Amino acid sequence: MKKSKTPSYIAEYELQPEASGGFAVLHHAENAAVSVYNICLNECLKRMHKVVNDPKYIALCDMYKKNKEQNKKDNADLRAQFSEIFNKYAYTEYAMHAFVSTIRQKYSCLGSAECQKLASRAFRAVDKKRLHKAKRVRFVAHARGTSFEGKSHTSMLHFNRDCLTVSFGRRHEFAIIVPDDDQYLMQCLQDRVKYVRILKRIIRGKERWFTQLVFEGMPPQKDHIFGEGTQGLDEGTSTIASVTDTSVMLAELAPECRPDEKKIRRMQRAMDRSKRAANPDNYHADGTYKKGHHKWKKSKRYLLLQKKLAERKRRQAIYRKQSHCRLANELIARGADIRVEKMNIKGLAKKSKKTAKNKKNGRTQSKKRYGKTIANRAPAMLISIIDQKLHQRGKSILYVNTWTVKASQYNPLDGTYKKKDLKDRMILLGEDSSGNSIIVQRDMLSAYLIQHVSADGTHIDAASAYKDFDNFRTHQNAEVARLRQADQLTWYVS
Repeated sequence: MKKSKTPSYIAEYELQPEASGGFAVLHHAENAAVSVYNICLNECLKRMHKVVNDPKYIALCDMYKKNKEQNKKDNADLRAQFSEIFNKYAYTEYAMHAFVSTIRQKYSCLGSAECQKLASRAFRAVDKKRLHKAKRVRFVAHARGTSFEGKSHTSMLHFNRDCLTVSFGRRHEFAIIVPDDDQYLMQCLQDRVKYVRILKRIIRGKERWFTQLVFEGMPPQKDHIFGEGTQGLDEGTSTIASVTDTSVMLAELAPECRPDEKKIRRMQRAMDRSKRAANPDNYHADGTYKKGHHKWKKSKRYLLLQKKLAERKRRQAIYRKQSHCRLANELIARGADIRVEKMNIKGLAKKSKKTAKNKKNGRTQSKKRYGKTIANRAPAMLISIIDQKLHQRGKSILYVNTWTVKASQYNPLDGTYKKKDLKDRMILLGEDSSGNSIIVQRDMLSAYLIQHVSADGTHIDAASAYKDFDNFRTHQNAEVARLRQADQLTWYVS
């Protein structure tokens, strides 16, 4: 019988050290968790290679690919044959549970449930590689550590509601810290705890231990306003445009992270200089890196900068998430029926495959695209936060088909499509009845057209897009004037 799946949410609490041993037992358990995970990862990789090199598996993959091209959805027979091959080489999640039980005696500080969770995590990581959703798997270094968790309230790692402590076995208990002024964390404790996760964080150079309690149900609702009406969003790498029936907005993603970007860039340059000075034999005379395996010496200055960089990136991640949460609440208040294009953010972060030359000087242009901007601004995180907040109210985002809609190319006045250069931010659509040029901002226009997409998200409703255009143009002109007066995002509105 399958387990009943109920909604879950996570709340994080800091742990107080034990009076006698501090966090020594958690350090020991973390080292054991790293070893168990790496052993399971290695074993699962071996089994996966046997599966993918099996001739029958290769033939089944070809058959599945042909069925997908022909839009055949009945693949029950193929799935059964795939399962036979997986069972033949013991390449299943439950087979990894059986494997981890054979090595658990060496790592007795962890319970069976904790080891099974680590085995499941290793199997999922390797299976992503088999399905070509990931290029490689990464083994965990002991210096970095990893989290570990139980499976239920009866696991070796469990939560005691009566005394608000996390127990690890029968001898060790760690009290959780619940701030008196945090009503959200206090309300969370009223729900049932499914299982407990332990993790370590380095904050301002010091180790601190936290527990993530996985609660059953939906998180306590905060007093956020959910607007009415349809809202179109056009997500970029560093900005997002929003259009509703009553307003238009163009906002920068995570503007609080801009000072950190400059400081991080300076630290990285300083670390590179220190690394080159300590390891001259690993570089050519012209300063380029020598290919191959090298031993690297890290000076005291380098290690100090490494710690400062890690702290700076940790703070940047917190600022970025807080900024995204505030913007998500603002966008949801504008309209809860949200529509957005489904973008391949990872594809935008990758280098270009084409080699192009500059027409003016003939030099080969860089293949870099938007990797650094995406890493700093995390546009996909904002959409996931919005979707998560909507799910808590029983709603969801409507993802628009990018290839069939082509919002950035469509002209709502004459119903034609025309490709535009990326540098063109203000677009000329035509002339009005008075002979004045109709110029609109590109991102705002895309958000407006996404707002007028059909209910199935496959095409633009041309009639409604034409009818409401004058209303959009009025609000769009007001937003462009506001941005120019405030001297914000000038490159996007000039």
